[in-house]
Amino acid sequence: GLFTALCALSVSATADTDSITFRVNVADPGKPISQDLMGVFFEDLNHAGDGGLYAELIQNRSFEFRATEQPTWNNLTFWTVTPLGGAKANMQVEQAWPVHPKNPNYATLEVMEPAGEGVKMSNLGFQGGTSVQAGERYDLAFFTRQLYFGKRWVPKPGKGTLPLVVRLESPNGDVLAETKFDIADREWHRLTATLTPTRSEPEARLVLLATVPGGIALDEVSLFPQKTFRGRPNG
Repeated sequence: GLFTALCALSVSATADTDSITFRVNVADPGKPISQDLMGVFFEDLNHAGDGGLYAELIQNRSFEFRATEQPTWNNLTFWTVTPLGGAKANMQVEQAWPVHPKNPNYATLEVMEPAGEGVKMSNLGFQGGTSVQAGERYDLAFFTRQLYFGKRWVPKPGKGTLPLVVRLESPNGDVLAETKFDIADREWHRLTATLTPTRSEPEARLVLLATVPGGIALDEVSLFPQKTFRGRPNG
């Protein structure tokens, strides 16, 4: 910009000649430049924002991804459901009673028949795996409510508590950290815990494990490292 402006000015001033003269004063050192200055290239395509400077470890944590952002995306992109040992289960997105109207989608994890070990709902995070470090503390948080206990759409709904285990797992299923919740409230509420992995794993995943027949609604599932810039929550 400055070089172009100088050239334009010189050409304009010497329009009747075929040459341009630049004068450089080598005795003048010019304005000093701080040694603390550095360049930064920021591009959110490589998760420099979410998953980077904002160190959220769960991708699509609020189930709001859609094809208008990426043609292959939907509300459950980056989430998988895995029935274990023949269990019958379902994971889908609903909007009937959201946490907030501005965040309309939430996931439902339903167990119809809990044969085996139940059903896993998993998120790999960013870049196909979540890097966790042994001994570091990670803050888990999510909104949840019980949809139903036992079977849905029956004349006499059951009443009871649905256990929900939340884990950090390695790619082969080793448990790196674990906590347990009891879901009984039919109103939305926020649950929190701290997970501390027993070993480092560059490709961990967050797993929510349901084992008892019933339905659980989930939203804003978050895993965040406690070690952030100056120890500030959420970075």
